[in-house]
Amino acid sequence: MEKIYLSYNPYTKDRCLKIGSEILSPEQTVNIIGPEGRELSEWIDNFFEKIHQYCNDSFDVYFSGIHRDYEFAEDALTKFKNRHTEAEGSGLHADKVVYSKDSLVELKKIFEKMQQETPFEQLKSEEVTNLFKKAVNSEFEMAVVATMSSGKSTLINSILGREILPARNEATTAKIAKIYDIDGAEHFSAKCFRGTGKDKEEIDTADPVTTDDMNRFNDNPDTTEIDIFGDIVGISSNSIRLVLMDTPGTNNSRTMDHYRETMDLLKKDYKPMIIYVLNGTQLETNDDSALLREVSEIIRNGNRQSRDRFIFILNKADEFDADKGETVARKIDDVKKYLSQKHGIDNPRVFPASARLAKQIRQVLSNDPALTSKEKRELNANMGYFIDEPSMHFNQFADFLSPQTKLEFQSKISEVEKNQDEYAMTLFYSGIPSIEYAISEYLSKYAIPAKISEAVSSFKGKIDALNIEAEENCALENNVKELELRASQLSEIKEVLSKGDKAKSLKDAIKSASSEKDRKEKFAQAREKLFGKVQELIGNKAKEKVSPSLAEAYVETINATIPPLFAEFLSEIKKVTNEIFVKQVSSYVEQYRKYVEDLVGDLGYNTPPEAIFGTNARIDLSSAMNCLNEYSQTETIEVFDHYRSTSKWWNPLSWGSKKAVYRTETETFVNFKEFLEDLVQPKIDDFLISVRNETFSKAEKEEEAFKNAFIVKLDEIDSSMKEKIAMQQEILSDQEKLKYMIADNKEKLKWINDFKQSLDSILDI
Repeated sequence: MEKIYLSYNPYTKDRCLKIGSEILSPEQTVNIIGPEGRELSEWIDNFFEKIHQYCNDSFDVYFSGIHRDYEFAEDALTKFKNRHTEAEGSGLHADKVVYSKDSLVELKKIFEKMQQETPFEQLKSEEVTNLFKKAVNSEFEMAVVATMSSGKSTLINSILGREILPARNEATTAKIAKIYDIDGAEHFSAKCFRGTGKDKEEIDTADPVTTDDMNRFNDNPDTTEIDIFGDIVGISSNSIRLVLMDTPGTNNSRTMDHYRETMDLLKKDYKPMIIYVLNGTQLETNDDSALLREVSEIIRNGNRQSRDRFIFILNKADEFDADKGETVARKIDDVKKYLSQKHGIDNPRVFPASARLAKQIRQVLSNDPALTSKEKRELNANMGYFIDEPSMHFNQFADFLSPQTKLEFQSKISEVEKNQDEYAMTLFYSGIPSIEYAISEYLSKYAIPAKISEAVSSFKGKIDALNIEAEENCALENNVKELELRASQLSEIKEVLSKGDKAKSLKDAIKSASSEKDRKEKFAQAREKLFGKVQELIGNKAKEKVSPSLAEAYVETINATIPPLFAEFLSEIKKVTNEIFVKQVSSYVEQYRKYVEDLVGDLGYNTPPEAIFGTNARIDLSSAMNCLNEYSQTETIEVFDHYRSTSKWWNPLSWGSKKAVYRTETETFVNFKEFLEDLVQPKIDDFLISVRNETFSKAEKEEEAFKNAFIVKLDEIDSSMKEKIAMQQEILSDQEKLKYMIADNKEKLKWINDFKQSLDSILDI
């Protein structure tokens, strides 16, 4: 059995592969793992296949890295063994596996020091600064979604520790609220906006904000978004800026744009969290079917992070009647069965909670004036029950936490129990801290390593390039052959640049490049996927004779279900369009790199954040649905009335015989098939055409604008390269200048080595 040693650093994406006692070269490692600079989760599945082919036998992999990546490797090995029963003896072992650490604060300090002390002007550029700041300061969003009457607003208020969001009927709330975590803030403030994207306009403010202010914002028909700012004390986000997004109910047909916001979050590459609040007493509802179907698909097709990003909250768990067998444990099992059997979500992470109780405790602790006398009496009555009744200790169900987090969590509970701090004890028993620990763990496990990695990559590539350049320059010292070769290369590059043939060829290739084929292909795939779901919804309803009451029920179902399907479709189109754009941009960059491989630095790009759909990106079935009565018809039918005896006294064979007697009636029915063909299907077709036209038009303009900007950038770089070559030729022709350059580069190499050591010390795992 072959012993394989694999180490991976998620912050720098450095990897090392050793088979037996042999450390593989970078080229050999690429053959097994693939190109450098990729996340482990992107290549670990193929890794076991490649190792199996290499060893042609069972193997043992000894892994060094962070615990999260070890879990990814565990899942990948399980999948591999399911495909290869002959490799059953293969195993995975933790060689040096540690939990990830938050190094963002230290990384910010070392970056500032780098810019103050670096001898390279390139590292002080506005481009490098902006890329780093964007990486470390970007927000991490998480959405809270819910079924009707689940207590979503109360749950969010319990996390905020204040009565801020009004507990209104979800069906009447059609605004998005985004809560931005501002560590150390003493109170919450809010801004109210109308419009979206660049057209977003502030129309109202409140500082501090109250529920009355929030009601005023919500009641304003111009309001589209409410931004709230304050300290989310229950969630440890440290150096990451958390944004808690409160979305209107999935059953609110007036807010399909908001529903699409949730769908967009589901499809984001960085996998933000989704907190799904369920009403344990009303699980069977169609309101959440579309969203849960998408959740199920993401979990099935993804890795462990795709599962961990979803947590389900069984709220109002203190309202179950134990005398009727409604125990919390049984209700959790009911939720798991509901999610698994009806929606295909296996092994969901379900947390029971009493958000109302937790909110009231934190209001007391923060002296929130919004807490009423009645609520205080209610709290005092409930606290004793929660403390004395073990079945109400909801923290015992937090079995999804990692061993490290669970140990920390239990230590906190033991401390407050030892001190007999009744408020703190009841708060832990309410289940809300369990949820907050799960959120904090997700941030430390996935979000923070990703941000550290992104921040490092914003400047590490340039440092590596500068390191190569300095080493090459130092190699010229006392090396006549290298000097002659460098002079020859400079002359050749200068000649190529002066002719401009290759530059023109590159520009022509970029101008003629088009992603139209990819757009058409991806659009067709998304459309077929949508048609399948629509057909599944309306196919069995396409009947020529349907009773008026059943027709109305069909209409209600279609009206409630089609808009979420189209919101899902729009999110998918937006995602793939952005992916195609990034792919096209990457191809331009790759073409340029082939054009001149000794270029220092790279060309960054940003995908425009604004939405790509206009007002046409909506579907409105209301006008069609109002025409249902036009498809009503009546016909005369015979209806059974009674049986008439046909028995004859004189004929014994006829005794007991009878005949059915019918009466004539008129019956009204709806030709629902014709209704769908005439009114509903054309609406769907028009919608798809408008979305296609809008999407393609904007994508083409976006692509053309980037091409033009890229070509301008090429001209700028071309000019800079000519200056650089002239400067280097001047240095090579002057011995004194050459000596100075070599000495200068030696100093620069020393700085680079010292800086790399400092960087490695905070990124070492």
